[in-house]
Amino acid sequence: MLQIALTVLLLGWTVLQANCVLELNQECTTPGGYLGRCMPVRRCKFVSSILHKDPFTKDDQKYLEQFRCGRLANSGKVLMCCPQLQSEENCGRLTFQNYILGGEETDPDEYPWMALLGYEDGRGRKSYGCGGTLINERYVVTAAHCVDRMRVRKLVDVRLGEWDLDTTEDCSATRCFEGYQDDYLVEKIIVHEQYSSKNLNKIHDIALLKLNKTVERTELVAPICIPTPEMVNSINVEESTFDVTGWGKTETGFSSHRKMKVSLPGQTIDVCNKAFAAAKVNFTESQLCVGGVDGKDSCKGDSGGPLMMIMKNRWYLMGIVSIGAKPCGKQGMPAVYTRFGSYLDWLAAKIELESRNN
Repeated sequence: MLQIALTVLLLGWTVLQANCVLELNQECTTPGGYLGRCMPVRRCKFVSSILHKDPFTKDDQKYLEQFRCGRLANSGKVLMCCPQLQSEENCGRLTFQNYILGGEETDPDEYPWMALLGYEDGRGRKSYGCGGTLINERYVVTAAHCVDRMRVRKLVDVRLGEWDLDTTEDCSATRCFEGYQDDYLVEKIIVHEQYSSKNLNKIHDIALLKLNKTVERTELVAPICIPTPEMVNSINVEESTFDVTGWGKTETGFSSHRKMKVSLPGQTIDVCNKAFAAAKVNFTESQLCVGGVDGKDSCKGDSGGPLMMIMKNRWYLMGIVSIGAKPCGKQGMPAVYTRFGSYLDWLAAKIELESRNN
C-alpha cells in the first residue's frame, strides 16, 4: 500500500514540476498555514502516517499533493513540506520582578501561559484541577491522565490569566490587574494514541486541547516558547535547573489559592528508575527526572502543568508534570515529567490535521 501511494504521489509530481521552488530542509508553509520544512517523504512522520492509511483514498492523495515543495536534484525524489511545531512571536517573555511545595508566590503577570483546567461533575458542579500550558493562540498542552476517560467529572473549559482563585482582581505589591479572561471552552481533546492509564510509568502522558476560539493576548495571557529539536538535544538535564508552576498542594497540605513557583534540579532518568524501583516501573528517555530536594516539589493538583527553563532570554517548555511520589517533596524522591521535546512531531501533526478537518 505504501509503495502504491508513493508511486501515485510521484506520478502526480511530474504534472506539477513547475512547483519545484524549495530545496532540502528549507522552510515552507503547510496547507494549514503553519511552519514546515522540505524533506523526503520517508523522513516526515506526518506524511508517512497518511501514506500508510488503509485504505489510502483519492482525498488523501489530493491532500498530500498540497504538501509538495520541491525535489532532490540528484535523485528526483519528492520533497514534502513536513509540519514543524514553532514558537509564536513574543513567546516566553521574562518578567523583571525577578505553593507548589516549598515554593513561593508568583507575581500575577509571571508565567502568562499557565492554564487551569475546569471540570464539571455529574451534578454540574464546577471545580478546577490540573494545569496546562498555552503553546499558541488556539492550543493548550496538558497531561493525558488529566483528561483521559474521566468517569466522575469531565473537562469543560480552560482558564487563562488566573493568579488568585479567591479574587476577581489580582494585585501584586506594586499594581493590580483585571484578572483572568473568560474561560475558554474545550472544542476537542486529543490524547496521545499510545497512552494507557494502565501503564504505571505513565509513558506518553501528553494531550492537546483545542480551544473553541482564538486566545486574546494580554499582560496576563501569552504563549510559552517551543524548543527546536536542536535545543532539546543540546540540554544536559542533570546540569540544568527547571521551574514548575501551579496551584497544587503546598507544605500546609492544602492547595494554594495563588499561583506558585519552585526551581528544581534535573536528574538522570536512572535516578528516577532507582527511586521508584519498589513500584516496579521503568521510565524512558521520553520522560524527564527532576527534583528530589527536601521540601520542594510539584504536587497533587499540579499535574499537566509546565516544566520550564530559560534559554536565549526566554522561557521554553521542557516538560509536563506527570508522576510524583507520596508524600511530595521527599529528599531523594524526584518527580517524573513527560519530555515535551519528544513529542514535537506528534503535536505538529495533530495541529496540522485539525486545519484539514475544519
